[in-house]
Amino acid sequence: GVVGARFRVGSDGAGRLHRRAVVPVGVMRSGGMDSTAITCTMAGMVREAGADDFALHAFSYRTERFDEEEQIADTLRQTGAIAHVLGDEDATAIWSRLERVIWHHDELVHSPTVLVGYQLYGLAAEAGIRVVLNGQGADESLGGYWPLVEHALYDRVRDGAPELDHELELAAAFINTTPERLRARLGILRRTDWLRRVPGYAQVAAGRRLRQTGAADILAPAFAAQARAIPPHYPGQSFSHAILNSIVAGPLPQYLRVEDRNSMAHGIESRVPFLDHVLVEHALPLPVGALMSGGWNQRILRAAMRGRIPDSVCNRAVKFGFPTAARDWFAGPLSGALRDLLAGSAAARSGWFHVERLRHALDEPVAGGADPSRALFAVAPATAWQE
Repeated sequence: GVVGARFRVGSDGAGRLHRRAVVPVGVMRSGGMDSTAITCTMAGMVREAGADDFALHAFSYRTERFDEEEQIADTLRQTGAIAHVLGDEDATAIWSRLERVIWHHDELVHSPTVLVGYQLYGLAAEAGIRVVLNGQGADESLGGYWPLVEHALYDRVRDGAPELDHELELAAAFINTTPERLRARLGILRRTDWLRRVPGYAQVAAGRRLRQTGAADILAPAFAAQARAIPPHYPGQSFSHAILNSIVAGPLPQYLRVEDRNSMAHGIESRVPFLDHVLVEHALPLPVGALMSGGWNQRILRAAMRGRIPDSVCNRAVKFGFPTAARDWFAGPLSGALRDLLAGSAAARSGWFHVERLRHALDEPVAGGADPSRALFAVAPATAWQE
């Protein structure tokens, strides 16, 4: 409670600092803890200041495949924010910006979420918003990512914490698996095995990303031989080490770069209150239980925001991140455009891809088979770059 109260004071201070502007300010919204905390904090500050004529604009992406309508609606009711929504019906418009997005980023983009983010900042620019606050950094510094569960368990074992079986059950439920599978994956057969074999974050490299997305089979043999995977584990990495690594090495630097390129492409300043140095310096020394335990992530943020954000957000353990309905896009409105791009001459000329396997993968979303959307998207920017 005391730690949560101190964190709340720090977060309010960061919010006030990042709200300073002589131009309209907006927020990026989802149904998650990070953006909800920012939106509700901003609205509270506006009410305290008595700025009745101040309009808070919230920008969000909606997809039926990952439903957060209840959480978003509750937040809009509480804050009175003006909603600007990008939906799956905008898939064709989003995809049409692929080459423009690559031009702004100066490199191949890694996910359809980059295209969605670019379009959201376009909506903000159209609404006359010049400064946007978003929740980048909260997952990394406050223990939001589900892979951190494994590092949290490592710390509990190292410190001799009791009731590990119960904690395993809660952690397994949080990351949507079974205790048996989690135990097998982590190698918790004996304590010595556990201390030697705890997975952690790894640097994201092109070769490993292509393998993770399932695109390895689509690569031409000569190119695949150069796409070597990086070892995926940091043995025995503590929770605090994993947190620091996610901030300094990855994934945060990549996400911040994407955010900066997308926002500045539209002349918008993107601000990240959760990366205020006072907040980060407060969070890093905290014990693992203050951030992640008992099947919950971001425990200190939940404690600080309870009663200040909707219960439907604060009491929800499910974490979507920033998902898109790429499979539905590729099976529906984007089927023709994707086929034209990936089956075109540039893909064949590059020598990077096994053309017949690529064409077969194009049929999978339409046929309702295995989901190759991540693999296809990994290939699509490379082909657009060739064009």
